Amino acid sequence: MHETWWRRQEAQPLIPERELRFMMKLGRVERDEAVRLLGRYRGDREAVYAELRRRDLIRTRNARPH
Repeated sequence: MHETWWRRQEAQPLIPERELRFMMKLGRVERDEAVRLLGRYRGDREAVYAELRRRDLIRTRNARPH
């Protein structure tokens, strides 16, 4: 039981707290979204920023009246 739990914990990507704080300082992302993005991209900061830029671009496009 304990061994299985340990393996499951190890499989999770480690997200440094300073990365979360840094992303949240940008003001564009909530904590849970930062965790999700950093988990998806394994802490690759540039990939996360590319995703945020893409998301912001889509939001501004959708906000404009057709």
